[in-house]
Amino acid sequence: MLCTNDTGSQHEQLALEMTLKIIFEKMEGVRPKALVIDKSWTEYIALKNVIEVDSGCWEIVHGKRPQTSCLILLCWFHVKKAWVEHLLPKVHGMERGKLYDHMCRLMYCSKEEEFNQVYGSILEVYKEHKNVCLYIKHHWCNDTWKKTWPKFGRMFSYGHVDTTNIVERHWQYIKYTAFKGWRPITDLVHALIGDSVTGSWMVMWTLQIL
Repeated sequence: MLCTNDTGSQHEQLALEMTLKIIFEKMEGVRPKALVIDKSWTEYIALKNVIEVDSGCWEIVHGKRPQTSCLILLCWFHVKKAWVEHLLPKVHGMERGKLYDHMCRLMYCSKEEEFNQVYGSILEVYKEHKNVCLYIKHHWCNDTWKKTWPKFGRMFSYGHVDTTNIVERHWQYIKYTAFKGWRPITDLVHALIGDSVTGSWMVMWTLQIL
């Protein structure tokens, strides 16, 4: 769906919700164990809204309703990229490498108890850097994101796909190789499903090179 990225309109969120609902309908009772995404609030809310009401993602066990499929995980590549862009600049020089190592140690905690201990030690080490502590607390260790990026939140069978890199590499091929970096995405839509008004289809070279 082609839509504006204006956050006030929620077009992206609604488009994602509609798309995921259609995909779930086509998949019938099959659901992936996990959905790996960038750290995007729009994506997260859209997915949560659909998952919450989708019976295929939950089970009823002894009166409880545990989620068994479509757990949302953050792409590890984009997690680290966000640290480099937004966290490390909050400290200077050699401190950046040390802070990065601390965050990586936090990421690879396989138990929540271990995570909490390491998190506490980071807050102690950087207690004089209030901006660092607040950033980690509000952007990585709050109730929304805490279980989506550390290892302890993905201790289940999900294929161990921890990044979106394969999908993004394919998109780069479409955009920069197939479309030479200038053809609009509407050309791809036209080639795949045709023009709903005229009933015409784009010449098949577009699909052949994909």
